[in-house]
Amino acid sequence: MNDFEMLIQRYLQQAVAPIIEQSVKKAIRESLPNHALKKKDDDKEYLNASESAAFIGDTMSTFYKRIFNKEIPRYGTPKRILCKKSDLEAFILRGRKKSKTELEEEAEELLSRNKRRK
Repeated sequence: MNDFEMLIQRYLQQAVAPIIEQSVKKAIRESLPNHALKKKDDDKEYLNASESAAFIGDTMSTFYKRIFNKEIPRYGTPKRILCKKSDLEAFILRGRKKSKTELEEEAEELLSRNKRRK
């Protein structure tokens, strides 16, 4: 390798590589949703009211209504509401709607059971 090639290689390593690395990191940050970037919050077991509302995608008003109607379990005092992350995940899953395929399969299964009984 001659001096010119070594100079080019050193320039690429010292000047261009950091620019490329920064560009890639920026592109990744911009493409990920905000909640995916908050790694420190992922290990929290309990979320406060605003974090809980954001976690399930509710406004604060709707979240407080759900708490008042006891749709979501809560901990703490009336002034300091805490929700367990696993309870919020269970709440989200309760609202799951079956797909058309799942409904058709379930209907076929029920029909075949009824035919066997007759």
